[in-house]
Amino acid sequence: MPHYKVNYLDRQGRIVGRFEFHCPSDAEAEQACEDLGDRRPKELWCGARWIRAWAAPLEALRSA
Repeated sequence: MPHYKVNYLDRQGRIVGRFEFHCPSDAEAEQACEDLGDRRPKELWCGARWIRAWAAPLEALRSA
């Protein structure tokens, strides 16, 4: 089963945290990231292959 990692990013795009997991497919890994409910900016990777990024919501950027 493929190994995925979610990198959490700060406002400058630097990695500030990571969550790693196994999932059978990219689509299921994307859904798992969305189910985390975390609103921080993040990127999903499978090994060295980039899958997708999520930006911070606008209200989070305004309050920071």
